[in-house]
This record gives sequence, C-alpha cells and structure tokens, in this order.
Amino acid sequence: MSAFAGAGNQERVLNEQSISSAGDLRYLRKALNGADVADMAAFKANLAIERKNYIINGAMMVSQQNGATAVTTSGAYPADQWQMSVSNAGTLTVAQVASVTPAGSPNRLRFTVTSADAAVAAGDLAVIQTRIEGYRAVDLLAGTANAKTVTLAFGVKAPEGTYGVTFWNNGSTRSRVEIFTISGGEANTDVRKTITVSLDTAGTWNTENLNGLGLSITLMAGATYQKTAASWSTGWCATTSAQSNFMGTNGNVFELFDVSLTEGSIAPAFQVPGYAEQLSLCSRYFQNIYGAADAIASGGSVTSATALIHRVPMRAIPTYTVLTPTFSVNASASVQPGNADGGTFQILSAAGGRFYWSGPVRCDARLS
Repeated sequence: MSAFAGAGNQERVLNEQSISSAGDLRYLRKALNGADVADMAAFKANLAIERKNYIINGAMMVSQQNGATAVTTSGAYPADQWQMSVSNAGTLTVAQVASVTPAGSPNRLRFTVTSADAAVAAGDLAVIQTRIEGYRAVDLLAGTANAKTVTLAFGVKAPEGTYGVTFWNNGSTRSRVEIFTISGGEANTDVRKTITVSLDTAGTWNTENLNGLGLSITLMAGATYQKTAASWSTGWCATTSAQSNFMGTNGNVFELFDVSLTEGSIAPAFQVPGYAEQLSLCSRYFQNIYGAADAIASGGSVTSATALIHRVPMRAIPTYTVLTPTFSVNASASVQPGNADGGTFQILSAAGGRFYWSGPVRCDARLS
C-alpha cells in the first residue's frame, strides 16, 4: 500500500481541500511522497484538473451540415466530426437530438433502427466514427517507444449487449479493438463507460494535417471486421466475435454523448465545452459560409469575381459546393479554390447589364 493510499485523514484533506497557495503545493509534495502512478492519476482526477480532450465536438453540440435532421446514408455526418458508416446492415437513422446528458450537455446522437437486419453477413457493418488530426494528437507519441496511455470515456444509452471500439491510424494499417458491455441492469439507461489503452509503439502515425488517430464505436459487424481484442495488429477491424447485433431489432435505439479522450489511465469528469469554442474547432474541417458577387457588363461574355474568406483557416483547401444560389438572368457561378484561408467566387455573364450571384457555400476539408 502506498503512502498516499493509506493516509486516512490526509487522503480526505487532499480530496476536499482546494489548492490555493504555494504553501498548499508544498504540503502536497510532502503528502504525495511515495505515491505510485495510479495514486497520482486518481489524485489528479479527484481535483478535477482540466485535461486536454482530444475529441472535438464530444458534446455533439455542433451540427453545421444537417442540424437536427436525421441522416440515413453511409458517410453522412449527423454532427460535426462524427461520421456514420453503414454497409449491408438494414436501415439506420442517426440524428443530433436535444436531450440533456448527465454532465449537462444539451445534445446527444441518437441511432434508431428503422429496418432490421437479423442475419449478420460477413460484410455487414454499422459504426460511428471520428478522426483526430495529426497536429492535435502529435503529443500522444503514437508509433514511438514513448507512446502514451489514453482513456476513452463516453456516455451511452443502449440495449443490453457487447459492443466494439476501435482505435486506428491514417491509412488503417494499424488498429486495436476493445469491447464494452451493457448489462441487463444498464440497458436503455444513461451509463458512462471508460476504456484505457496504451497507444501503439509500431506503425506510421500521422503528426500533421491528416488523420492522426481514428476512433469508432461499433453497433454491428460481421466476421470480416472481427478480430481478437486488446492488442495492436495490422489492418482495420471493428469488433470481436462477441459483438451484439444492435441492428437485429426494429426500433432499437442507441445514444452516444459526452465523449472524451484524455491522456492517462483515469478519465476526468466530462467538462461541457463552450459552443463558440467547439464551432471554431469544427470549422477547421467544415463550414457553411455565404457569398455574393455583383457586376455591370456592357455586353458580351464577362467574368466577375469576389473573395471568399473562410471563417477560420481550414485543415486543407476544401471542396466547395454551391447551395441553392440565386442568379440573375444569364449568370452562372462557381468557386475557385485558393488556399486554407479562402477562395474566390466567380460569376459569368453571357449578356450585358447588371448581373449578380449570391448563396451559401459548403466548404469541406474533413478528415478521411
């Protein structure tokens, strides 16, 4: 037993007393003399010392593309940074819903089976996934001898069963599967789960503007996507042979909320972030902005252009999609890529007179 664990009143004081002075810190150094790594992690968690959450939009607050509208297609984003992937797995709808979580987040993701797939074929798959940019995860030192330990914590409301969680690298050449279980007493109630892993010391892990660390939660997966849990290996898999079939019953509901990934073996209580902060972080990968151009031409084919400035610099030059634009007669429009800071609205008129273009533009630089 460590000095900290057996310190009785001393432990009580450390859990309850606020740290507000240099004297307090000197006291703590003395009190923690002899504490082991687990003690130190527990102490840090007890004090609610804020730690970096590597997950962006873990509170599901931001949904720029779809708002609260349910999505059904594989590859869609029910909330920023959260992408569904479904293959041969019945019909699943996913939406950001207004439902307060135990930590106080206003939203969660809700998955609803609308057409069941009772017989799981080898290639069947239904997962929700997020990716952490290399620049954001670089300090975790994945792929090196000093790779760190991280803890995934998340809230979930789901049917009884066993579900998979996968960590993977850019290119999906390295991955690790873990599982979590919803017991009968936990079924269809808000519960918190944690999974601690030591990151991979092998493989290539991106440290720049590509996927630095991917994470998925599996609702259903066939034999093609199954492997042994709790070890790093080549390729990508979603779960183990113990995986339950969430898609097997029409009307099943799975909810995900309050997701964090932090360094260390003990997860702190989930801290609900500010909306403005999360919107800014999400806008590095996706944003809807409004643009317009206006010109007067004396005749013939005339091109006019105006700057398109991104809300924040994006991860890379995005793909632009013009949404429901308004044109004058004989005008057409496009967006010419520039750099991570912005591009150019360009409108073309084949006739004289005044012409204009206005409308929202989708800018997509999400990780893949």
